Order: sequence, then C-alpha cells, then structure tokens
Amino acid sequence: MVKDQVIGFSGLKLGQRVKLKGKIDETGIFTAFEVSVRTHEENSSIVGLIKEIDYQNRTMTVLNHSFKVPENIEVVDTIHSDLDFNHLKKDAMVKIKVHYTPPNHLEPLLIKIRETLGFNIDKLKGEIEAIDRDKGCFRVLGFDIRLNPKTVIELP
Repeated sequence: MVKDQVIGFSGLKLGQRVKLKGKIDETGIFTAFEVSVRTHEENSSIVGLIKEIDYQNRTMTVLNHSFKVPENIEVVDTIHSDLDFNHLKKDAMVKIKVHYTPPNHLEPLLIKIRETLGFNIDKLKGEIEAIDRDKGCFRVLGFDIRLNPKTVIELP
C-alpha cells in the first residue's frame, strides 16, 4: 500500500500548511510528486492550466475547478503588469491566490499569469483538512490528494 511506501506520510498532521507539486487527473484526483510542510503562514493558492474560459460570464476552469471571477479581482502578467480578464487564454498557466471555505469553495483573490513550459506541474498550497491514514491520502483546498511510491515528503 502506498502509505507504507512513502517516507514521512505518518508525519503529516491536520492543520499543517503544505505546498504540493504534482498532476491532477480528469477525475479531479491530485497525485502529489512532492509535499513540503510549511512552517510559516502563506496564502493559499493553486497553479495550473486554464482548461476552459468564458469571458461573458467571467468564469474559468483550472485543475477541474470552475471559478467565477468577480470584476474587482486583479489579473497580472508575468512582469506584474495589470491585465483585463479578457487577456486570459485557454491553456495559459496561472497562479490563483484563493480564500478557501470548506468543504469546496475557492474564492479567487488574485490571478497571475505564469510562464507556460513544455512540461507544466500543477501546484496547491493550503492546509491539510483531512487525512485518511488507512488509504494513505489527504485533502487540501477541497482536493483529494494521492501519493505514489516516488512521492517525496519534506517535513520541518
């Protein structure tokens, strides 16, 4: 079982802030390649490709999560210049700072366009809200997190 193969899984605790690097699949499961426990307070955020965007309704889908983007949300490019929501494009890599309300509500606070590379890694940053020790998985920002035998966990 994966939980027994990943060194450090037993050191994860509810309420810990973590930064995850990995990939989300079409079912919404996030497989973490790297888990870093953070000791200081950081904003919660997600990083991923825009899969869908609707300019008229001001909605976008990133990491299988649909966001309604209010008019007052700041959008900035890679050099931190302000942009209009209409400058966002499908398949662009973005970092979205979010306010999270359990169980699944993510409210965007800021959208930053990131450089799109040949191989893009999805990222999540937030608190561990649930851990299933038997199944070897946990939840962050409403996303189900799975590990694999190669997952690296960095504890403080």
